Amino acid sequence: MYLRPSRRGTGALGLIILLMAAGISLAQDVPQVNVVVSPKSTVTGSEIYLRDVADISGEDTRLTRPLADLLLMTAPPVGQSLLLERTYLISKVKRIQDLNCEVTISMPEEVSIFRTGLTVTADQITALAKQHILDRTSWPKDKMTIDNLRAKDILIPNGEVDLVVTPKSGENYLGQVSLPISVMVNGKEYRKVFATCVVEVRANVLIAKHSIERIREVTSDMVKLTEKNLAGIPEGYFENVDQVVGKQLKRSIKAGEIIKTSDVLNPCLVKKGDVVEVILENKNIILNSKGRAEQSGRAGEMIKMTNTSSKKEFYGRVMDGGTVRVEM
Repeated sequence: MYLRPSRRGTGALGLIILLMAAGISLAQDVPQVNVVVSPKSTVTGSEIYLRDVADISGEDTRLTRPLADLLLMTAPPVGQSLLLERTYLISKVKRIQDLNCEVTISMPEEVSIFRTGLTVTADQITALAKQHILDRTSWPKDKMTIDNLRAKDILIPNGEVDLVVTPKSGENYLGQVSLPISVMVNGKEYRKVFATCVVEVRANVLIAKHSIERIREVTSDMVKLTEKNLAGIPEGYFENVDQVVGKQLKRSIKAGEIIKTSDVLNPCLVKKGDVVEVILENKNIILNSKGRAEQSGRAGEMIKMTNTSSKKEFYGRVMDGGTVRVEM
């Protein structure tokens, strides 16, 4: 291998590299290959080849192809650039085996290489997030607004792109919502981005007209429906007056306060001293008898009972205002 200055340079320094196999005489006609490296180049892939930064010309493709396919280095991240030094490129060319030709390289001291990519816009990301929310909520769309949609443009490598929303488990899509989105390139996750928004849903909920004391039985004139943003309301609220009338409150409620399902007690269906029907049941038989309630109880509660005939005490579950079930 021999190296000498080229007289064919056009402003950039030109070098001639003779790549000769052992036993080949310099007197023989040597095939010519010209490599002209641009001062600035752009690439799209993750690796940089000589063909990406240079024009390679020669009569024999068997000689130009190995040069074109010469891997120089790994490309910079998308949207960034790096500098390729002339000495480095020449050293890479010299390492090519069994290439019998004269290679003329014309290039500056350094070459700037920039990696381009695809831009996924903020509008694309937020549109996907909005549609995802609309598809996964059952509220009336005329009562629902999605505002303050925000995301950022991102630059990604070239390839087949897919955006996949990956919400956290149990997301209720109310109030301030942050949706993670996986950016897939050629089937692999390249990075994760976030789209944020504010979701508001207006609905009628039950509130107290005035202060209601604890244990007070609720009547229809104590409550009213008013439209509220559900984003500021804990789960479990009432949507009509009949759901609370006749029930008692576990705690005192202030005027204008939302009445939650956890605030109310079902009325006592069986009161202490009531004589009710007692159903004794197992897999094979069902027996009926009478019993006196030793405790008051609401639907589903276990209360202490006394058999009116045998005077024996037992426990049964309140079914309704006149029935207690005993499971045997």
